[in-house]
Amino acid sequence: MLMTGLLAVILVWGSCETDSTFDETSAAFKTTEQEGAVENFFQDASERVHFHFGKPGGKGGFGDCATISYAQEEGTYPNTMTITFDKNCTDGHKDKVRSGSIVIDFSDDPANAGAVKTVNFVDFFVDGNQVEGTKTLTNNGLSDSGQPSYTCTLTGGQITFADGTITTRESTRTKVQTSG
Repeated sequence: MLMTGLLAVILVWGSCETDSTFDETSAAFKTTEQEGAVENFFQDASERVHFHFGKPGGKGGFGDCATISYAQEEGTYPNTMTITFDKNCTDGHKDKVRSGSIVIDFSDDPANAGAVKTVNFVDFFVDGNQVEGTKTLTNNGLSDSGQPSYTCTLTGGQITFADGTITTRESTRTKVQTSG
């Protein structure tokens, strides 16, 4: 009886070891990987817009294959900035291949309380993956602690990956700047 119990424990233990491997093709792994990619796509676009803004005549690190234009003179508000990428534009930032446009509407100087910056993606692709949605950044003014506060909202966020899979995201976050 003791031997039968011991044999059962050994068989179960051995079975658990072979089932405990992590399958990188599993749906859970792909979802986690896609979630990280979605966050990176939207963060990268925000960084590029922020990097260009306030640098007259600058290319925002996009290289010569991007054209940046304004509806009216830069520094005038409200205003619309459009960044248009040539087909297969490989920029100087993270060597990403981009195409399409990013359109940014500014209600006011982004440093002013109440200013709203709205970012839309128009036929915009990064490394063959289509980025869609509207990202809105609102300057809430100073927080109770006297630090700048912003609300960032993503609506209709969607990445259509080159393999046809789709991941969506909606979010609202309030951020308080503590340095920089």
